[in-house]
Amino acid sequence: HNRTHSFPTRRSSDLAEIAKAPLEEVIERVRVAAGSIEQEQVVSAVLGGAEKPGLMLSTCLERFWPLCADRLVNKSDHQIRKWKNPRAAAMNSFIETVGDKNLSEVARGDVLRFRQSWMDRVAEGTAVAGTANKNMLYVRDILQRVCVAQEIGTDIESLFARTRLKELDNVRPSFDRAYVEETLLNGKALAGLNAEARLLIYAMADTGARESELIGLQPEDILLDEEIPYIWIRARNDHALKTLHSERKIPLVGSSLHAFAQLPEGFSHYRNADTASTTINKYLRENDLKPTDGHSLYSLRHTFK
Repeated sequence: HNRTHSFPTRRSSDLAEIAKAPLEEVIERVRVAAGSIEQEQVVSAVLGGAEKPGLMLSTCLERFWPLCADRLVNKSDHQIRKWKNPRAAAMNSFIETVGDKNLSEVARGDVLRFRQSWMDRVAEGTAVAGTANKNMLYVRDILQRVCVAQEIGTDIESLFARTRLKELDNVRPSFDRAYVEETLLNGKALAGLNAEARLLIYAMADTGARESELIGLQPEDILLDEEIPYIWIRARNDHALKTLHSERKIPLVGSSLHAFAQLPEGFSHYRNADTASTTINKYLRENDLKPTDGHSLYSLRHTFK
C-alpha cells in the first residue's frame, strides 16, 4: 500500500460510477483498500464512501459578488454599498434562521421556515410584507447564481415557488398640487433650509426627477443657454441610473428653472442623495410641512406625475 496509485479522475463518493469502472480498476481499488485498512480516509476515498466537499451557506456571499459584476457597472462606491448591504443582511438572516448548512442540502422546509420567520415579523408589526418579499428574492437570487456557477443541481426556483407574501397597497401619497404651489414654493415655509436643500425641492417640483438624479448632474448636463433650457439625466462611469430607461432630457420651467439658474454647475454641497433626503424630511417633519405621516420629499415625484 506504499505504492503510488493513479486511478481515473472521479469524485471519490460516486460509488455508482466506481461500480461501472473496468474490472481491473475495481480490483485494484479493493487491493489498495485492503492494504490500507488502518487508514479509514484512504479506504473511504478509494471505495467511494468519502463525503463530497461541501459549499457552506456562509461562503455563498463571497462567491456571489464576483458573479454580479455586470450589475455594478458604472455604480459609485455609495451605490454599490446600497446594493450589497440588503443582500448581505438577507443572506445572514437566512443563515440565522436555518443554520449554516451545505448549499446542496438546502430544502423546501428551510425556505418555508425563513418565510415563516418573516410572516411572524409582519404579524408583530416590526416589518412589512414588501420587505419580507425583497429578502426572499435576494436569498433566492444569491443561492441560484451560486448553484449555477458551482454546478450544483438544486432547483432553487422550485424551493422558493409560491412563497411571496401578500402586500398591501402602500403607495407613498403625493402632495396636493395647490399645497405645493401655495405652501412649499411660496412664502417662508422653506426659509430655514440651507440653500441647496431648498433648491433641490424646487428642482424636484417641476421636473419630477429623483433626488439622486438631480444631485448627480454634472455641469455639462445642465443646458441653460438652449432655446428651451433642459437637464440631461444620463449614466456615467461612476454613476449608474436606477433603471435602463431612466435616461431622459427634461425641460426646465418654473421653480426648476429658477433652481438651476442658481446652480448652473450643479449641486456641490450634497453629493449623497440619502443625506439630502434625510435633512429635508427632518425639516418637513419638524416644521409641520407633511400633510400626513406618509408624505416625504419623494412624494413630489408623485405630485409631478
